[in-house]
Amino acid sequence: MLRSLVGSEMCIRDRYQRRVRGEASLAMSLRAKIMVVGPKQSGKSAISDFLATQRESPKESYDPTAGVRIQEFEMNAPGKSPHSEGPRIGVELWDVSGDFVKYQQTWPAIQVDCDGCLFVAEAETLQSKSTEISDKWFRELVLQTVNPGQVTICAHSASATDRNQFPDCRLPSELPDMTLYKTSLNYPEGKQGIQDCFNQLLAAVATSVAEKRDRREEAIMQGGQ
Repeated sequence: MLRSLVGSEMCIRDRYQRRVRGEASLAMSLRAKIMVVGPKQSGKSAISDFLATQRESPKESYDPTAGVRIQEFEMNAPGKSPHSEGPRIGVELWDVSGDFVKYQQTWPAIQVDCDGCLFVAEAETLQSKSTEISDKWFRELVLQTVNPGQVTICAHSASATDRNQFPDCRLPSELPDMTLYKTSLNYPEGKQGIQDCFNQLLAAVATSVAEKRDRREEAIMQGGQ
């Protein structure tokens, strides 16, 4: 399911309140809110569509996100071993506009009750945008919202047609030590990189969400005694 919330903090907060009410009625289920963030034209919407099984290949033209788009889907979190599955989890994927000059005022509402972050940077411009990535995105948004253990990073290329053509890139030294996944929708290994990056994130998020759910249920039980 795809929904778009354009620029209105009140609208986003209303969306969050409905989500809380939904969680209350499904106390035993797991739900996670994951924001997808990064600079403009980095591939956030293409990756979000791929994860939500809306699209297998990139769009032919660039269509900038206005505010935030929300993709909703369910999947099994990865299990503790390569051949096992974890719990079923409902995912809200919040695809956030990369135009922070225009939409930064919506960040506080987007941050509310966020469980994880998928960060997407364009591989070809990762080095040239390192200051923007570390100072603006990570310092002001990502690390103000979630713990580093609940963040994964894609270096995404819309132009590479195989892994031999993938640009040489590395993370800014100012960022926490984490794996950089090289991703693309143009070849199988690139698509697998997207899935591997998200699986790592979802495994960490599922653990955190389950712990929060257990604490809420314990508090409810104690309150009823």
